[in-house]
Amino acid sequence: MGSFANSLHVRGADTEAVSSAIRRIMQNNGFVTTDEAPSEEAIWGMSSSPRAMHVSEASDGWVTVLDSDLMNMSDLGLELSRLLETYVILFLVNDSDSWHYQLFYAGGDIDSFDSSGEYVDEGDDEFDDESLAHGGLRLFPNEEAASDDEDAEDEATDDIEALKLDGPFNPFLDSEDAEADDIDPAMAARLASMPPEFREHIDQLFAAVQQDMPDDMRAIQLKIDANTATAEDQAKFQNWLMQQMPMFVQELSEAFASELDLG
Repeated sequence: MGSFANSLHVRGADTEAVSSAIRRIMQNNGFVTTDEAPSEEAIWGMSSSPRAMHVSEASDGWVTVLDSDLMNMSDLGLELSRLLETYVILFLVNDSDSWHYQLFYAGGDIDSFDSSGEYVDEGDDEFDDESLAHGGLRLFPNEEAASDDEDAEDEATDDIEALKLDGPFNPFLDSEDAEADDIDPAMAARLASMPPEFREHIDQLFAAVQQDMPDDMRAIQLKIDANTATAEDQAKFQNWLMQQMPMFVQELSEAFASELDLG
């Protein structure tokens, strides 16, 4: 089984604002804080309850969010972009096999790409939310899940947080709930008209990461490909991949700042 690395990158926000928005989103969906750690299955890209997150310090205008729940990161990214009215990029990497990204803006999913061979544009049903698995999250009845937004913001923190599911939770937004004006028409048009070099540049960046891989990580990758990697190997490889993401996002934003209006 392959190793999964995943991260969200929030544009133009500070750590406190991102932490506050995450807490608000999770509490509104029935989560409460807990000291319990995620299950070991989380390192294999599987969902678990509890769910752990880490919010980084801001760097060059970006805040990185690490989430133990691979299957539900898309919904989190969409909601963060809506609450903060900004760009959020989601990256998912399955060791050397494939990678996927989604670009959100102000509550709209405006562009996606999957390296398995399909370009995914807004409105494409192939990667519709309903086609993604629930992730095995357990559901519990809870009459006290709702909390006041101001209280949620007051409790915001940038430390690692474990958020335990304690109420009915729909991991994805219903497409019927999305308003037509959630998507910025100008931004959608800009993405549609972007040159092929945009995705080509992304491919080149991932190829560079692969080429510069240290010998110890390359050895682990061979184990992963042969399905002989241990849980410790998987964790080391995922941590290394996550360390490459800030560089990846920075180079991407610099190369296409004018097209994405990120300057």
